[in-house]
Amino acid sequence: MSLDNEQLTFLQMHRDSAREQLLGWFARHARDLPWRHARTPYRVWVAEVMLQQTQVTKVQDYYTRFVT
Repeated sequence: MSLDNEQLTFLQMHRDSAREQLLGWFARHARDLPWRHARTPYRVWVAEVMLQQTQVTKVQDYYTRFVT
């Protein structure tokens, strides 16, 4: 899929606004998850692999025990 000039211009004009809104939403609604505390590449990778297998609520405790 390719974008025409009009679509590309629209996206470029609204990119900053969309980014600010998304970051604002995340700041208000982000859950406190253990893998967000120490963002080393290994811990991020472990969390990604675990989260592909099951739900966030089930991964939280297991992740903490695993990295300890």
